[in-house]
Amino acid sequence: LGYIFETELVDHLLNKFLLNTAFRNDTLACLTEIAFMEQPNYDPVFLKVFMGVMSLLDTQLPPETNIPPEFERAGENDQAFIRGLS
Repeated sequence: LGYIFETELVDHLLNKFLLNTAFRNDTLACLTEIAFMEQPNYDPVFLKVFMGVMSLLDTQLPPETNIPPEFERAGENDQAFIRGLS
């Protein structure tokens, strides 16, 4: 667990890979797995993951977005991204 929480892994996932559409879906899956770990002593890392993903969503899928039509118009990668958020 130290490798996940005590290194720059989460920062790299959030700042390097999540922003790159080629890696976004796999990165979201990794961050989801990390978020499901129950490690209270690493709460600041969980908060960083939550805030990082929410920040990305705010720019790429703003709150006013009507998701069903956007999903229909989206390409395969973007549809997988939207599915991964559910």
